[in-house]
Amino acid sequence: TERQAALAVDRLKNEVQGKPVEIAGGKGSVSLVLSVGVATYSDRLSSETELFELADRNMYRNKRTKKTPTSEDEDEKNIDR
Repeated sequence: TERQAALAVDRLKNEVQGKPVEIAGGKGSVSLVLSVGVATYSDRLSSETELFELADRNMYRNKRTKKTPTSEDEDEKNIDR
C-alpha cells in the first residue's frame, strides 16, 4: 500500500539522509539526500515496466518540488496512482 511504501521511505531517510559519509582517503565527507518515487500497482497498469515508469515520474516530480513522500503526509495527491 502507499502507507507501507511511505513507511519504508521514512526508514530509508532516517538511515541515510543528512548523515555524513566519509570520502575514501580521508578527503572529508558528504551528506546524502534521498529522492524516492513511490507507486503502487493498480488495475490501470498493464506491466511492471509501467509501474517502474510511474515511480520514476513520481521521483522526478518529487525532486522538482523537493518533496519525498513520507508516512506523515496527509495529502496523497502527491502520489500518482
